[in-house]
Formats: sequence, C-alpha cells, structure tokens
Amino acid sequence: MSPRTDEEPRPRARIRPYEPHAWRVLRTLRLGNPVPPPEAGFSEILGARRSARRMVRAPLRETGNWLGFVQAIRHTTATEPVLRTRRLSASAGGLHPIDLVLATAAGRPRAFRFDPQAGALQQLAPADEAGLRRELAAARAICPGADADIVVLVADAAKTRAAYERSSSLLWRDAGCLLQTLHLCATAFRLSFCPLGIEGRALLRSIAGDDPLRPAGVGLIGRPPQL
Repeated sequence: MSPRTDEEPRPRARIRPYEPHAWRVLRTLRLGNPVPPPEAGFSEILGARRSARRMVRAPLRETGNWLGFVQAIRHTTATEPVLRTRRLSASAGGLHPIDLVLATAAGRPRAFRFDPQAGALQQLAPADEAGLRRELAAARAICPGADADIVVLVADAAKTRAAYERSSSLLWRDAGCLLQTLHLCATAFRLSFCPLGIEGRALLRSIAGDDPLRPAGVGLIGRPPQL
C-alpha cells in the first residue's frame, strides 16, 4: 500500500524562525582544518568497512580530526532563518540537524560536541556526571572487548520542523546517512568503529539533561588493537 501523501514530509512555503540549541559549554578546543585520510580507492574502503568488536581508545586529536572531516562545512548554500550547508553526509534540504557528541570515560567522564561552524570541540558541562559515567559503562558493555570512546548522534527536531511539515522521518533518514558516513570515514582513517543498536536516550539525558533534543544513535570509536 502506498503511503498517504498527506503524511509525507513537505517543505514549508515559509521557513519558520529557528534558534540553534544553546549547549552548556565549559571551554572550546580549536582543531584547525581537518587532515584528510590516507589515499585509498573508494571500493577498497567500501570492502574494508567492518563493525569492530575489539579496539583501544584513540587520542582525542585523532577522533576530533575524524569528526571534523565528517562534519566540516564544504559550502553554505543559503542564508535563510535555517542555515543550509553542504557536507560529506546527505541531508534533507542541506539542514544537517544531527549534532555529534564525543563522550569519553578516560579519567573523569567528559563530553565534547563538535561545532561545525567553528571547526572546534566544545567541552560540555554534563547534566549528571555520575549518570554519564554509568551510561558510558553500559554502552561499552555491549562490546566488552572495545576500550573505546562513544559518539552520540543528537537530533535537533526544531531545525527540520522549521523547514518541513511532518518532518520526523527526515531526522531518522539523516541519522542513518550520517552513521554510514562516520563508519566509512573511520575505515578511511584506519580507525575502528562499531554502531550500537541503541538510541542513547539515557546517555543523552546525562549529558544534556531535559533539553528538547532527541537521541538518534550511538557508536564506538577507537583504534585497532595492534596500532
């Protein structure tokens, strides 16, 4: 049965006002321009992509560079109330409503949001530090052999809602595209990546509290054990 056309997303005739989410930022770490991965054929990267169950933690400079390469703004396509940009991952209307938050339990638990406009990592003030430690341990327990950091996909539904009617499905489409791009780019950088089958609701709550954001997926990121 074909879906009803009145249930499908549709661009709004007039873009609604939109205010970006205000993250609680402790400090900003400038990354500079991302360093691209080593030269490799596209088919080689596609063939090498695997979900890694064993890995070791990578230095923050490597995971930060990986995030920066994936999320870097290549081109700004419009200056409407909602910024539209071109990046590596496909996105409905060029909105890119999915933020990436890197969380680590190395020492004191910390969370960093990648800011694509500044090309920087923003260290966030977690809403519940004890809860963040607990949820990081729970996520890592899914792959006990992975001593890894965690990347959380965070959806800002207000952004797509400003530009589209019935926009919820677009968030999931964008999240899937971004998750695949993260995985392929991790392979290109010779990093290890494993998407987890969880949304990350409790993990996001420990980072952002009751802010109106939606979890859209979680993955582990690190290095292969032999490196």
